[in-house]
Amino acid sequence: MEALIELGATLCTRLPSCHKCPIQNSCQAKLFDQVDLFPSKKTKQTKIIYTHKRVVLLLYHDEILLHKKEEGALLGGLAQFPSFLYSLDTPIEEQVIEHLGLSGRWVRDLPTTSQCFTAYQEELSPTVLALHEKKTIPGFFWEKISALDTHVFSSGHRRIANYFHQEKEEILCSSSNDAFST
Repeated sequence: MEALIELGATLCTRLPSCHKCPIQNSCQAKLFDQVDLFPSKKTKQTKIIYTHKRVVLLLYHDEILLHKKEEGALLGGLAQFPSFLYSLDTPIEEQVIEHLGLSGRWVRDLPTTSQCFTAYQEELSPTVLALHEKKTIPGFFWEKISALDTHVFSSGHRRIANYFHQEKEEILCSSSNDAFST
């Protein structure tokens, strides 16, 4: 049996050497004129990694917090809103304090969206928070809300930016009610 396996591995390649094969008269692939179908290409199973992230649009007056990953990294050079793995156990305000050291109040949730790239699929649940103060955070930068359209976003974050723009006036009115006065 091993000899047949070795024979197949040696002669039944993408460019088969049927003329050298000692059993070519009993070869089923040759008999049914299907030599070009063997060996069959092995399909590589791509493992898809699913994540659910909480995306936060952090507002301070007329500015919003963004970050960009380094060029060459996954989603490198694309603007993104801060995000964390989704947790039902911890309120989003506490996650923002824990990860970024910023405190604010919830303004509203935006529609959930998703994005797929390579072997990743992310579900993105965006929330808008109005911050009590503005801080400099390494790896992040503050941008004028009016300049959001000048940035290139990943597909999911672009949809979130579009949702934000659709409801911007109402969101800004809600966010300025008391968060910025403290």
